[in-house]
Amino acid sequence: TDFSDFKKEFNKRLAELSDEATKVIQNCVQKHIGAEQFERARICREQSKEKYLEKKGIFDKKSLKLEEKLESLCMKRATDRGAEAKLKYRQKTLEDAIERNEGYIKTYREKESELNALNFDAGFEDTK
Repeated sequence: TDFSDFKKEFNKRLAELSDEATKVIQNCVQKHIGAEQFERARICREQSKEKYLEKKGIFDKKSLKLEEKLESLCMKRATDRGAEAKLKYRQKTLEDAIERNEGYIKTYREKESELNALNFDAGFEDTK
């Protein structure tokens, strides 16, 4: 925002100076005087241009740094999303394994109950 404000102000000042310079040139041509005023306007315009270029350089550097940071964050987000997908798959795999194992335990207990119901020891006495 500082840069955009500066740029607006600079463009406004540049237009004013251009108009002033044009008037001075016209005046010089018409009256053969005003070279000094023309020179002042030229110097002022050059100073404004230098300020603009200086501020633009600062803006460009900051812009580049922010673009690099954005790229870094995008790469991190992609990596994080990949890790998240991998963890979700691992969670699903483990949940499926738990469900399958609980089914095995249930089947085992049912078979165990059936075998206990047959009471294999019935009719056999200890020979001690």
